Amino acid sequence: MQDIRRLMVLAYSSTTSQMWEAVASNAFLDALGDPVLALEIRKRGSSTLDGAYRDALLIEGFLKASMPGNDNGKGSQRANSRAATAKPQDKPGMAESQNKWLPEFRAMKNR
Repeated sequence: MQDIRRLMVLAYSSTTSQMWEAVASNAFLDALGDPVLALEIRKRGSSTLDGAYRDALLIEGFLKASMPGNDNGKGSQRANSRAATAKPQDKPGMAESQNKWLPEFRAMKNR
């Protein structure tokens, strides 16, 4: 996004207009190299380069977070390691039914 903005300023001018923003946004979406992501951003109807960039970051984050088996992120790794090492007696007040399924859950997780 920054390179496109820099090239637009060098090629045209630093004053932006609707046409300037439209050309910059289209160049940014074409440069993404992901037609599905570009289509989703276009559906949102962003009229500025900054808006297209913000939408790209948001949608890309949603797509990465919703992928199955995605363990990216410190929070998920921390939660997974805690769940794998936790023992039923470590959790005060845990119901008997939870004590029954917890070992099965750990076994499935370790496969």
